[in-house]
Amino acid sequence: MRAAGLCLFLASCATTAAAPDPRPNGEAQEGEGEIELMTVVAEKCSIPELKAFFHFGTAEIKSGQANLDQLATCLVSGPLRDEKLLLVGHTDPTGPDEYNDQLALFRAKSVGDYLIQHGVAKERIAYQSLGKQDAAPDPKKHASDRRVDIRLWQ
Repeated sequence: MRAAGLCLFLASCATTAAAPDPRPNGEAQEGEGEIELMTVVAEKCSIPELKAFFHFGTAEIKSGQANLDQLATCLVSGPLRDEKLLLVGHTDPTGPDEYNDQLALFRAKSVGDYLIQHGVAKERIAYQSLGKQDAAPDPKKHASDRRVDIRLWQ
């Protein structure tokens, strides 16, 4: 299975400091997004719930590092030591498509960079950006759109 996306492997992705702010007139946006962990990964790594957050318009992980540490350990020396991951970035529907595609990729890479810094080989991580493709039209659900899905990848 091959994932479609803007950039599949960290070695071929350029890094950038920050994405531009898409908010019109700098209006505030409430809520955060979370990293979602595929059920099979959560079960094999004994992680009951993985919560790590992104604020609106950023790719900086705000909380949830303890669970990401546990995931890294599982990938380095646990049941998933031979598995590859696909990190799929998402955004809410605010802003232009190109911006959201880039931000979603930055979010996925932010999670990937964290895992690599904790011992996971970069060759085992693939990236995909879905941007705002799966975003909910209801503004009350936008916080849950700002996420990275963590999936097993073959």
